[in-house]
Amino acid sequence: IATIASLPLDGTVKSWIRATAPASRARRAERALGTDALARLEADASAGMAGFNRNARRLYDNFMRIVERTGAASGEIRGRRALSAR
Repeated sequence: IATIASLPLDGTVKSWIRATAPASRARRAERALGTDALARLEADASAGMAGFNRNARRLYDNFMRIVERTGAASGEIRGRRALSAR
């Protein structure tokens, strides 16, 4: 299973931009946001990627601690009300 921490930092945003922003969307983005809008988006996202990954890891680790504490990982809560209903 891939985790957020295992995703490549270089190219992730660039791949998403290329896959979701055909030339017509790129032109519209540049009209709305200025010249090189997609390049700036890529640069801004890349600059924040390390912090995003760090926070995602913290969120995942905290979630797993909660799951382990409640016994959900071992299936102990089957038949009980959902955690959100407590």
